[in-house]
Amino acid sequence: MKADQIIEAIKEVAHKQYEGEPAVNRLAYHVGLLESHLRNYIQTDLIAKEHIKELKNQLIAKDSE
Repeated sequence: MKADQIIEAIKEVAHKQYEGEPAVNRLAYHVGLLESHLRNYIQTDLIAKEHIKELKNQLIAKDSE
């Protein structure tokens, strides 16, 4: 999913969740959702990088045999 699509989907969720509420509440929820998604993507990236590092080490060890 592209970044613009994610941002738009989050904006829609915030709008639906806080429809008729003050804009400040909707904005706070929107920001919270964005922060949550950002943390998730960063964590996923870190896990993937660590896995790649482990696989590289396994390949190096296998080539050394």
